[in-house]
Amino acid sequence: MFEPVDGASIVFFRIGFSVVILSHVWVAFERNTIELDYILPHFHFTWYWFQWVQPLPAVGMYLIFCVMGLAAAAMMMGLCYRVAAFVVCFLFTYEFLLDQSYYLNHYYLTCLLAMLLIFVPAH
Repeated sequence: MFEPVDGASIVFFRIGFSVVILSHVWVAFERNTIELDYILPHFHFTWYWFQWVQPLPAVGMYLIFCVMGLAAAAMMMGLCYRVAAFVVCFLFTYEFLLDQSYYLNHYYLTCLLAMLLIFVPAH
């Protein structure tokens, strides 16, 4: 129980998690869900206690997804891992909190895992 363990498994998890985030960003651009879900609607079902979280204008929302994709790519390669993990956690959680009607339980899990990866030495 107290013997050192090789960190390859957590590195493999970090890479797989980053691929999932990258695929999420790719699908958002490919299917145009950024515009359809966050830019065009005039009303969003906000979360209780998070009514202050509102979508940015169109350029801001596209920029958020671009930065999240770049941070996921940096996290996958291990470049500035903790900063990239924080950016992915912050931006994915922001996207999650924008509208309650898009809730999926694995998005909530992704927010929690992204937060956990900030503190885990997976680089």
